Amino acid sequence: MRRELAIVLRAPVTWAIATISALLIGHGFVLAVDLYSASSRSALLSQLQVREMDPLAGIVRPTLGGLDLAISILVPLVAVRALAIEKERRTFGALCLEARSSNSVIIKKFLASLTATAPVLLCPLLLWTCFIWVGGTLDVIESAVAWFGEVLHLVLAVAIGTLAAAWTRTLAQAASLALVLSLSAWAIDASEGFAALAWLGGASAWSVEQHLAPFQRGILSLGSFAWLLTAIAGSLAVSFAGAQFCISSKMRVSPSSSDVSFCSAGSLDQCRLAKELRLE
Repeated sequence: MRRELAIVLRAPVTWAIATISALLIGHGFVLAVDLYSASSRSALLSQLQVREMDPLAGIVRPTLGGLDLAISILVPLVAVRALAIEKERRTFGALCLEARSSNSVIIKKFLASLTATAPVLLCPLLLWTCFIWVGGTLDVIESAVAWFGEVLHLVLAVAIGTLAAAWTRTLAQAASLALVLSLSAWAIDASEGFAALAWLGGASAWSVEQHLAPFQRGILSLGSFAWLLTAIAGSLAVSFAGAQFCISSKMRVSPSSSDVSFCSAGSLDQCRLAKELRLE
């Protein structure tokens, strides 16, 4: 894991994206507190309006809106890096030969990308802690459920980034494919308001945002939870299929054998590299 973490954590783009994500989340939080404070002052004159003041809708959801935007647009750019760099440098085949499995290499890349992007999840927690410290009130359980939905969203975004890197040759190709897959949910949601996109209405069941909606309302939906877990597992399974590195049973018995097959959906150059490598 040391190599994988070095690739993602030493890259300036990782910290640049973390900074931009923190700014987005902080901007949403500041606006939410400003509007919520103004509404609270006017609500003092009406008991009915006091009962309608909901911190989940007024503070938690606007803060998580910035996080959701960062996960959808920025996180995939980091998620693809750990694996895409190896594919671009043509070192993926050598790593698979060393590990005797492409799946273990992909899992390590996935975990490294998850580690590099996880810090963005801490920003809402720190902001909410400050809000409570200065006298604000939040429902801990509802806020935790809403935050947990974004945790699942982040894991899915990283899995999609890994999938994109597994099926492409270069970092640029992987980033482009990951963004297209990640933003497809927004196109599906937009189809409800635009006649030109009405043909996407039948794909609403595949919208990530719709499955995150119960979490944003503070509801732990088992159906949405199962769907997101299935999407994460499916993305990783497609990643395994996109970058297969198979060592024959003859090689497992005899380390000196050169009977190695490399099957990659992404690059013929990697096939040539794998054939050139020989275990002594």
